[in-house]
Amino acid sequence: MNDDRIVWIFDRTIFDQIELPQFGWFEVLLLLGAIAFFTAYLASVRYLERRFDRNAKWNRKVADLLRRLEPAQLDGAQMAALHRLAGTRSQTRLYRFLSDPIAFESRLHEAIENGEGRDLGFVQELREHLGYGSNNFLAPLVSTRQLRTGNGLRIAAMGRNLPRHHYGTVEQVGHESFTIRLGAEGLSPAELAAPDLELFFARGRDLEYRFPLRLAGSIQDPHRIEVRHTLTVLDERPRQIRLPLLVEARYQVRSAHAHAADALDPDLAPSDAEDGVLFDLSDGGFALVTRRELEVGRYLHLTVPMKRRGRQLVLMGRVTACRSVGPDRWMAHAVLRGLTRQQRHYLHEVVMHEQNRRFKTLARIQLRRAKAG
Repeated sequence: MNDDRIVWIFDRTIFDQIELPQFGWFEVLLLLGAIAFFTAYLASVRYLERRFDRNAKWNRKVADLLRRLEPAQLDGAQMAALHRLAGTRSQTRLYRFLSDPIAFESRLHEAIENGEGRDLGFVQELREHLGYGSNNFLAPLVSTRQLRTGNGLRIAAMGRNLPRHHYGTVEQVGHESFTIRLGAEGLSPAELAAPDLELFFARGRDLEYRFPLRLAGSIQDPHRIEVRHTLTVLDERPRQIRLPLLVEARYQVRSAHAHAADALDPDLAPSDAEDGVLFDLSDGGFALVTRRELEVGRYLHLTVPMKRRGRQLVLMGRVTACRSVGPDRWMAHAVLRGLTRQQRHYLHEVVMHEQNRRFKTLARIQLRRAKAG
């Protein structure tokens, strides 16, 4: 049987029949110019689109701002006071100033503290129209001037002995100060003289803002105190609501170990058990009052005795801050580590339930009225 074989031979002369285009400098520059023009066209379209969206968003914000300002019915003198407060004569910049609650509240507080707030008495009503009160969760909380009557507050008094917590409600909000109505105990003279008094405002269900507490003059009634307005620390995030406990506990200071064998190193071994006071607790962390300063970054192994004999609550936290709260007293703030999602959720429910119970108990407290005759 004969096999037919076909052999293909490539002819190199085919290259002589193919002519490739010859590009000179002019053609190269023309091609690069076309690419640059097309890129600039796309960039300009994107810029115009973003600018149009930004202008449309700003126009909607201005329209909403004007809608809120219309019921306030500001006259010429009040608008001039707002222009001086904003430091501008431009109407557009004034609208930008009023639409920024952080800039508005910070500048207002600065002006009143410097004695420039005589003609700003209308701002309290204006704030309600702008929606910057504490009841609007979309507006950031910057100043205690945003508090409203009936808001629940907590005062922490750092004394020489164990710190104490007092619950109260906002009774009246004025231009330069506000009044807090406390429960049955009230603040004692020793607590009023304490250098470190802190004010906490629970907003919503899981956020708590901390303010420094500055008393306005002498206190005549320990159940009703007048406090000067202050600003919150803007670089401090609101923490989750923590439950005041004031429970004696024991703790050990540990270092972060890369290996289990590092615990055998004398320099990295846990310290001896020391006594402390668990100041408050939440599903995110806790605060511990100690007799010595703790290094930031160290780990605390905390053991809290429970009411039932033999039971203990064991927590592990990393120290994030430590500050002095009195003679030979330090308060360390720690973030919890090692909790499962179920444990954290259960702890959050316990804290919220107890916090709501305390505020409901406070709401039932009423002052006795003097009998007629």
